[in-house]
Amino acid sequence: MSDAAGRARTRCLRMIAHVALLSLALCISLAFWVVSLTASTYYGNLQPISPWRWLFSVVVPVLIVSNGFKKKSLDHSGALGGLVVGFILTIANFSFFTSLLMFFLSSSKLTKWKGEIKKRLDSEYKEGGQRNWVQVFCNGAVPTELALLYMIENGPGEIPIDFSKQYTASWMCLSLLAALACSAGDTWASEVGPVLSKSPPRLITTWEKVPVGTNGGVTVVGLVSSLLGGTFVGITYFLTQLVFVNDLDISAPQWPIIAFGGLAGLLGSVVDSYLGATMQFTGLDESTGMVVNSPANEASFLTKKLNIGGKRVNLAIWDTAGQERFHALGPIYYRDSNGAILVYDITDEDSFQKVKNWVKELRKMLGNEICLCIVGNKIDLEKERHVSIQEAESYAESVGAKHYHTSAKQNKGIEELFLDLCKRMIETAQVDERAKGNGSSQPGAARRGVQIIDDEPQAQSSGGGCCSSG
Repeated sequence: MSDAAGRARTRCLRMIAHVALLSLALCISLAFWVVSLTASTYYGNLQPISPWRWLFSVVVPVLIVSNGFKKKSLDHSGALGGLVVGFILTIANFSFFTSLLMFFLSSSKLTKWKGEIKKRLDSEYKEGGQRNWVQVFCNGAVPTELALLYMIENGPGEIPIDFSKQYTASWMCLSLLAALACSAGDTWASEVGPVLSKSPPRLITTWEKVPVGTNGGVTVVGLVSSLLGGTFVGITYFLTQLVFVNDLDISAPQWPIIAFGGLAGLLGSVVDSYLGATMQFTGLDESTGMVVNSPANEASFLTKKLNIGGKRVNLAIWDTAGQERFHALGPIYYRDSNGAILVYDITDEDSFQKVKNWVKELRKMLGNEICLCIVGNKIDLEKERHVSIQEAESYAESVGAKHYHTSAKQNKGIEELFLDLCKRMIETAQVDERAKGNGSSQPGAARRGVQIIDDEPQAQSSGGGCCSSG
């Protein structure tokens, strides 16, 4: 009996809350209408916004955001941000509102779709895909700004996109549509591509295969999904135009809106992938095997401070350990490096050949701006040597690198290697600074640290980098 009474009390409180929320929305709508009416009377040339439009613009976003919060598509901050974005786009143009609504609903559904699979692939996956205010404004800030500019230019209301009659307002409408289509295309690609694609993604800058979740990775399925996402938003905008715009018969055809939305979705996804590949961090957490987006979670990152010639040097060291899964991420790691240490096993000819491949990639990406060190490790196994000293030193000289001998097991040559590399990097940085002072541009001084590439056989390695067991 008490349980039934408790449920009845809960339902009653929920009903009271809904009534109170509706009453508050009604009061806010009436207040906006009074202000609008007063402004139109004062200025004389302004058309007042109808009270029904005010009511719709307040109530509908509140209902949608409340539902999104209840279903965990939005957190508290995301709900507040969604109210602001939803209200401004709705009051400005119903076509803006429906495009935003379909983007939000479709993205929320796709985020939850196959959640168990995504949880295994994404280290930052949230149950239900809860979006916070940052994510809301990343997708909604530009459309909101364009909606405000649209109202300043044209006033609230729906218009056909016709450059011959309303040039500026038409551009604003298309720009807002493009912004929402880009967001939809990128979201659809990131939610559908990793799940349905049968082949691994490829890094958009080098077209190498990379792990799922890598910033800048693209798949055919993902690109098609981005095209469909943008097209979906374009169709929504077009259908809303058919319903709410009265003079379509004397205006330019509106159907190209659909194609424009699809193109914007595809291009937006491609540009986003390129920015991800060139400007965002991507790492691989060895403990989970997942791609991570923060150096703090990267198992193969460490820092070291050295005192060289009275100068304090801070090294940021990225150790790929020669693993195949790191190889595809190579360009992301070494694109800003001052120096690279390429380690091979003197008892394994194949590891030396892999070093040559790495040298080609580094020179192709960074030219002569990076200091290269080629290191023959395991000199404690000299009797088992398969790579001759003459061959290794001759090759190093031919590619502008320096050759070193180390034994991680006996701790030989390692300290000297790092000290010498640091001196070379300091000299290079000083040359770059002098060149800048003379008016030329040298990017080397702004790089971030040392890249260690160890292509020793993994079965014989315990630590990775130049400190592998020898």
